[in-house]
Amino acid sequence: MKKPRLLFVLGMCCGTGIASVPPSSTSIPSTIPVLERFLDGELEKAPLRFGAIASAFRLAVRPDGKPLIIAHRGASGYLPEHTLAAYAAAYFMGADVIEPDVVLTKDGVPICSHDITLDETTDIAQRFPGRARDDGKHYAIDFTLAEIKTLEKLGRESRVRMRGHTIPTLGEMIGLVQNLNERTGRTVGIIPEPKKPEFHRGEDREIERVLVETLASHGYTDRDDPCVIQCFDLDSLWMMRDELGCDLTLAFVFGEQPSRETLDRAAEFCDAFGPKYTMLIESPALMEAFLPGGDFERFGLYPWTFGDDPEPAHEAFRLGVAGIFIDYTDVGVAARDRAMSRLATPDAPATEPVTPGSGRPRTRPSAP
Repeated sequence: MKKPRLLFVLGMCCGTGIASVPPSSTSIPSTIPVLERFLDGELEKAPLRFGAIASAFRLAVRPDGKPLIIAHRGASGYLPEHTLAAYAAAYFMGADVIEPDVVLTKDGVPICSHDITLDETTDIAQRFPGRARDDGKHYAIDFTLAEIKTLEKLGRESRVRMRGHTIPTLGEMIGLVQNLNERTGRTVGIIPEPKKPEFHRGEDREIERVLVETLASHGYTDRDDPCVIQCFDLDSLWMMRDELGCDLTLAFVFGEQPSRETLDRAAEFCDAFGPKYTMLIESPALMEAFLPGGDFERFGLYPWTFGDDPEPAHEAFRLGVAGIFIDYTDVGVAARDRAMSRLATPDAPATEPVTPGSGRPRTRPSAP
């Protein structure tokens, strides 16, 4: 058995719908031991209490050690998700990392889409009548890239929906980020997720191989590169590490608390774990495990997914998470800066205003 590598947790975002969590579910109850320790002052002096040992990936994108702002499907609170416009907006709002979800086309090209079907976010039913499967849905894998490029990426009815956008390939998304990095001098990272590997295997396609090869062709090959692959499918991650020899940071993500046996297995070849945000509330023992003296004290916490209410994000930063996934990049940046300022000046008022997002109506939580 391989010696477990230095680990940290990445809380990945894989939900649908707007990601703000209602106040009733985001208010961390005072019965959670970690918050009691925080309120008692035991943790007040440590701005990065969880995962104090930063990973090479984190240092690559944020050398100053501040928590990461990870743009959930780009700036998806403002623009249709997984479009070049949403990725660019997130970049210039100050995202440290941008998330592209990945599915395959009929001709094997990786494109940026959260869903393996295209009905909810595009005009595919109007463009290609009679091409749906028996379940009435249009699957990306049934259409060539040339066909998919004729579609309009409209966004979701429950989120931002507007005309004038198309579905980018993963290569186009990476090209955008790398070009902007070159021009600005920043090192913004990416966190792709291969969607539904089991579905792709059933279609006789290895999305894992396509993803790893595409990333390598753009220079992402090692753990110190600004790229992490996330996935809910542990077997898929094992294939990338063992069979494909992928040496990038790999993150096993989950929306429900896995068994200890599952976590131990993942620790043999993964570098990261990603819990859903609500697990920090619903599973206080999990939160305690990442504190000094806990079983996973070297891990960082990156909860997903936050919306346009700055208070839950600010609270998470005060508790010491290493980063957050958020639909509204500017809200995340402001919440982080506010929390870091309070850690530097603990006598500052507890409720100073955060301008970004303050005038928008609150939105619904994401589903996994």
